[in-house]
Amino acid sequence: MMNRVFLALIRLRGLILLAMLLATLVTGVTLFQAHASSCSEWDHCPITQRYGQNEEHGVDLATHGLPITALLAGTITFSHEECWDGECVMDITWKLDNPAQAGGSPYMYVQINTSSVYVGQHVAVGTLLGYSGSFIEVGLTPDWAYGVSNWRWGIDILTVFPWL
Repeated sequence: MMNRVFLALIRLRGLILLAMLLATLVTGVTLFQAHASSCSEWDHCPITQRYGQNEEHGVDLATHGLPITALLAGTITFSHEECWDGECVMDITWKLDNPAQAGGSPYMYVQINTSSVYVGQHVAVGTLLGYSGSFIEVGLTPDWAYGVSNWRWGIDILTVFPWL
């Protein structure tokens, strides 16, 4: 008797799973997502690493393929693909319209997987810069371009954007 009940429960469980999968296919609702981000907006994703000397100037955020938008308005001054160990990212820097919004740092930078902006383009707050891979690096700098020689450390990004 117990074996029959047990087998009936296993069949019922299988039928429920099958019904859920069929409902997913028919309705287009996603039940499972591989590598889902723990955040829906990039600027609220968890910090995985901090960068800087004396004061922090940037952070890595676990973004997992999210669209990345400009936190502050400015003009793109640098856009360059950088590759190492077979993985490539885009370094993008833009000169801020109003550096006072960034604690006095005249430039903001981001390191993302794919880019949709070009040097000379003006970006408003919220402009799509591109899409992340599994993470992005974002920060503030007094230098004209992120990732070039004569790098000088910028302002602690977490004092300017404490919600990051």
